[in-house]
Amino acid sequence: AEFAYPAQITERAREFFSRIYLPEGREGADVSLRPIRFDTGLPESERVLVHTTGQLYEAERAGLSADASFRLNVFNSATAKKLCEMGAESVTLSPELTVPQMRDISVPCEKRVIVYGRLPLMTMFRCAISDGGKNCKCGGSGFAGTRNNSTCKSSIKDRRGVEFPILALPDCTNIIYNSVPVFMADKKSELYKTGADAWHFIFSDESPEEVDRIIECYEKGLAHGGQVTRLG
Repeated sequence: AEFAYPAQITERAREFFSRIYLPEGREGADVSLRPIRFDTGLPESERVLVHTTGQLYEAERAGLSADASFRLNVFNSATAKKLCEMGAESVTLSPELTVPQMRDISVPCEKRVIVYGRLPLMTMFRCAISDGGKNCKCGGSGFAGTRNNSTCKSSIKDRRGVEFPILALPDCTNIIYNSVPVFMADKKSELYKTGADAWHFIFSDESPEEVDRIIECYEKGLAHGGQVTRLG
């Protein structure tokens, strides 16, 4: 599971998830690398979540365990096989695939599908939070430990009034997330049809209490109760 902030990782979450990632620059779990990074060298971590083939190459060269995220846009078996050959220990399929398409993709290493969370839609280097007149707690100048738990977030609305959350990484890079989360706790029969070895969760603006509620939904097969989107 991916978390935005350490404070979201509850005791229940640590028991429920076998792998937990935090954004690069925040401490308390394995590392999800920045979606776009220009510097060399990797953070100290035994395991990293990579978003590009370049990051996968660097992780393999550094001797780190690496998991390939959905940002690598895996749409077929050939791509999945190549990523596994490059050193990925798991591959998360594109959430744009339908359930039958996910089922038909063969993955030599661990096959993952996203079963919960708001999908990241856009990465911005310019801080929309501070541009919008709000006090950005990230500072925009590196990865100071004091920002480990800072909750720097805002939102934007489209012309229909639909709200999209914005969260800032420790270096002030902004991530815009979808307005509604993927949710499949009450559709487990569909998840089993994908042939996935593991399920992947993305937590963005959820509170610790909401994190525990989502875990309970997946443990008991409960409905969300709000607006959600489904796997195809």
